[in-house]
Amino acid sequence: MQSLDSLKQKLFLNRKKLSLKTLFLIISGVMVLLLLFFWKIQILNYTFYLATSRRNILKKEVLFAPRGFIKDRKGNILAENLISFDLIVPRDTILKRKEDRAIEEVRWLLGLSEEKVRQSLTKKNFGTYFLVAEDIPFPRANYFFANRKAFTSIELKVKPKRLYPYKTTGSNPLGYIGAVTEEDIRKASPERPLAPEEFIGKAGLEKYYDDLLQGRNGKRVVLVDSVGIVQRVLEVDPPTQGASLNLSLDIELQSEIEALLTENQQTGSVVVMNPKNGEVLSLVSTTLFDPNLFASYFTPQQWESLIGDPSKPLINKAISGLYSPGSIFKLVIALGGLENGVTDDERTVFCSGSKEIYNTTFRCWNPAGHGTVNLYTAIEQSCNIYFYTLGKSMEIDLIEKSAKALGLGSKTGIDLAGEKSGLVPSREWKRKAYNLDWFAGETISVAIGQGPLLVTPVQIAQMISILANRGAAPPIHLLKYSEKEGKTYYPDLTPRSVPFHRENIDKVVEGMWLVVNGPLGTARAAQIPGRDICGKTGTVQVVGRETLQQKVKDKSAQRWTTHAWFTGFAPKQDPEVVVVVMLEHSGSGGGNAAPVAKKIFELYFSRYHAKTP
Repeated sequence: MQSLDSLKQKLFLNRKKLSLKTLFLIISGVMVLLLLFFWKIQILNYTFYLATSRRNILKKEVLFAPRGFIKDRKGNILAENLISFDLIVPRDTILKRKEDRAIEEVRWLLGLSEEKVRQSLTKKNFGTYFLVAEDIPFPRANYFFANRKAFTSIELKVKPKRLYPYKTTGSNPLGYIGAVTEEDIRKASPERPLAPEEFIGKAGLEKYYDDLLQGRNGKRVVLVDSVGIVQRVLEVDPPTQGASLNLSLDIELQSEIEALLTENQQTGSVVVMNPKNGEVLSLVSTTLFDPNLFASYFTPQQWESLIGDPSKPLINKAISGLYSPGSIFKLVIALGGLENGVTDDERTVFCSGSKEIYNTTFRCWNPAGHGTVNLYTAIEQSCNIYFYTLGKSMEIDLIEKSAKALGLGSKTGIDLAGEKSGLVPSREWKRKAYNLDWFAGETISVAIGQGPLLVTPVQIAQMISILANRGAAPPIHLLKYSEKEGKTYYPDLTPRSVPFHRENIDKVVEGMWLVVNGPLGTARAAQIPGRDICGKTGTVQVVGRETLQQKVKDKSAQRWTTHAWFTGFAPKQDPEVVVVVMLEHSGSGGGNAAPVAKKIFELYFSRYHAKTP
C-alpha cells in the first residue's frame, strides 16, 4: 500500500512538473514573442514609430511674416497689419469621425446654426485643415484660449491680416493683396516658397513691390498633449517682416482730389507730380474700391459682383485708361515741327474755320476761324487749321518719331502693375496691324490728336514734365525709399535726355503760358494770379459730329459727350508741379477740365506754399 501511495505521489509530482514545465515553456514563448515584438518596434521599425510618435506629440506651425508697412510722404500709414484669428478644423478631426463634435464646438464658440457651420466646413481646404471662419472677434478668441481644454476638435490659427486705414482713398495706386493660386505657388522662388494659405500682392504697389513687402516666413515646433494643447515650445524660427515702403504720395492731397471729382460726379483720372524728380504726389482714378475686401477670402458671388460692376473699379485709369489726347497732341506737332525744321515760330497760317486738304474739308473747332495765327497764337487758341497744315507737312512717320521721343506709345515705367503702352500710329504699324497702306488723309486727324492714337494720363504727365524741365525726363515713380532691417534702399532716378533743343521747347512753353494767361487762351479758367501756370486743353470726340448730333436726342447722350483734358505745370520758370486732368464724357477741356485743374493747383499751393504769391 505504501509503495502504491508512493507511486501515486510520484506520478502526481511528475505531472505537476510537466505542467509547470509546459507553463514555463508557454510563458517563455510568449516572452520571446513579446521581446521580438518590442525588438521589431524599437529597433527594426524604430524610425517609423518614432516619426509616428513625434507626429502625435510634435506640431510644426508656419509663422507668417507680416507684410511691410506702406507710408505716404508725411509718414501716414496707408497699409499695415493686424493680428487675425482664423477658426479651423484639423483634417484629423474629420478622419477620426469627430465632425459632429467639431460642429458643436463651432456653434458653441460662434453661435452659428448647424447648417451654416456645415456649409463653412467646405469653405477652404488647405490639406491639413479646413478653414471655417476668418477674423474671429477678439472676445471670442479670448474665450477660446481661456477654455482651451473644452475645445478638442477645433483650433484658432493666428496670422497677420492686411489693413488699409484710408479704405477707398488711394486704392488704385496702393492696389490690393489676394490669396495665392496654384500658379503663384509654382512660380514662387525656391528662396521664398509660398504656403497655400498666404496672401500676396495682386495689383498696384502691392504687386509691383511684392518681393520687398513679403518678408520671410518663420516656423515653430511645439509639444502638444493628447487633445492638442501646447505643453512646451521646442523650437522657434521667428519670421522677418517685409520691407516698408515710403512713398512720394500725399494721401491728404489724394483724398481732396478724389472728393473734388466725386462731388462733381466726374469720372476719369488725375496725375499730380513733381517734374524735377518724377515723384508722384497724387494718382487718382475715379474707379475706387476698398482694398480691405481683398484681405480675406472672396465668395464667388462677391467676386462676380465686383468684376461685373459697370464702373470697372479695378481698372486704374491713370495708367491703364487709353484715350485719344485731342488737342494736347498739338504740343507734340509743334515741337516736332520746330525740331525738324518743318516750321518756325514766325510762320503763319490763315484760319477761316475750315480748309480743303486731300479733297476733304477739315474744320476748325471755331467755325468763325482764328484768322492769321503763328506758332504761339495757334497753341494759345488751339487752332486746328494751323496744326492740320503743319501735320500735313511733317507726315505720319515724323509725327510718330516726335511723339515717341516724348514718351508716348510706350510704358513710362512707373512702379505700378498694369500700365499700358498706348499707341502711336505709323506706316509700319498699319501694315503690320491691318496689312494696309497708310493714307495721307489719316495724318490730318492724327495731327490734332484724333484717329488711331491712344495715350494714358501718366504718359501725358511724363510728356509735360519733359517740357517743364526743358528736356530732362526723370523716371516717374511713387517709391521714395524702402527700409528693411535698418537698411535704406533708394530707386534709380537717373533722368534720361530727349532729342529736343532747349530753344524749341521754350517756344512751345511760351505758347502753353498763353493758353492759360493769354487774352484768347482756351484755359483761362485755370488761371491763378501770380502762379504763372502753363497748360494745354484737349477736347476729344468720341463719335463724329453728325453722329453726335443724332445722339443728343437720345437719353443716353452722356456716353457720347466729348472727353475733356487739361495738362500743365507751374510756375513757368523753375517748375515744381505738373497736373494732368482727364474727365470722361464731360464736355470741353477749357470749359470743364481747366476749372478742375485750377482747383487742384490751388490745393497744391495751399499745402506746399501757404503764403499767397
